Amino acid sequence: MKRQKTFSMLGLLLIASLTLAACQPQVIEVEKEVVVTQVVREEIEVEKVVEVEKVVEKIVEKEIEIVVTATPVPKVLTYVLAQEPNVMDPAVAVESQSGLIIRNVYERLVELAPDGETLIPGLAESWDISDNGLNYTFHLRQGVTFHSGAPLTSEAARFSLERVLTLEKGDSFKLKEYIEPQNIKAVDEVTLEIALTKPYAPILSILASWNVGAVLNPALVTENRTDDDVWAEGYLATHMDGTGPFKFVEWQPKQFVAVERNAKYWKGPPRLTSIVFRHVEEPATTRLMLEKGEVDVVHNLPTDMVEALKQNSDVAIAEKPGLETMYWAFNSLMEPFDDPLVRQALSYAVDYKAIMDNLVKDGGIRMRGPLPKGLASFDETVPLFDRDIER
Repeated sequence: MKRQKTFSMLGLLLIASLTLAACQPQVIEVEKEVVVTQVVREEIEVEKVVEVEKVVEKIVEKEIEIVVTATPVPKVLTYVLAQEPNVMDPAVAVESQSGLIIRNVYERLVELAPDGETLIPGLAESWDISDNGLNYTFHLRQGVTFHSGAPLTSEAARFSLERVLTLEKGDSFKLKEYIEPQNIKAVDEVTLEIALTKPYAPILSILASWNVGAVLNPALVTENRTDDDVWAEGYLATHMDGTGPFKFVEWQPKQFVAVERNAKYWKGPPRLTSIVFRHVEEPATTRLMLEKGEVDVVHNLPTDMVEALKQNSDVAIAEKPGLETMYWAFNSLMEPFDDPLVRQALSYAVDYKAIMDNLVKDGGIRMRGPLPKGLASFDETVPLFDRDIER
């Protein structure tokens, strides 16, 4: 509303001036060929518009050349998480909400392309594999630094993998059977060698995982360890130092996690100045905030809300296959779930069709076994249970 008022006050001259805010620098001709260069990115605040108005008045009265510059408007993205993150330590984290932050702060030797399947170079610009499939040699990029300013080295990558394997938490089981800490060697500043105990084709995909493959600054551990916590697990639960496009700023539990642009990022600084990951308990509240423009991106809304939002032309919906799973878990070591017949009876009692038709709808597919489609070892031939009360 304030911008519209400004338009009416200034008339055509101000409209021409404001048009420059959304474009590349242009030249405006006024009396005696006075030139004003307006460099403004995106939208400008009302206070800045008033400043432009005063400058235009000066041009008309004094007929002098004035160059006007304005600070770019911060580009802040607000992302609503489906759940509160648990921990910021990549060696411990397994749930996807923590993963959203970790994958933006930390990087890996090997990365997954946006399609979620193709492997591409990450912190390692290339790698070699021996003919027997046991030895992997990674050649790291030079000139990459952690957010604290420390240089990326092969020792940092070695240390990070050793920490994952030694802590034996999170998704370390994906590596434990194939890599032993003593078989990870930093040959020189930019060369890392990993010798597998036996061939394992998916090893590169595992190293591209957002958690176990993350490379952190060893100083984050060595400077904050204690006698009772030699790997600084407690400290790393809420502190981060990676090489990614965004730097960790703050975590207010149950409220938000804030990250800011890494201006020295080796791929070039991101367009966003910061991201705020907000925690909102109720999906209905999340939807309302989205429709009001209070947040920019939401994740995992119920299917019925997604269907309703498809009717809103101001909301864009991106749908693609994911790896998140929903399931009921039973302790098979306790009665009565230690009996396979009881577990089978429960599987036959569930009305899967009703769940898919009325709740999930187009928001997911039925799982075949414990692994979602897209992961190594997924088996398309695993049979599905159907409801059978008699059985």
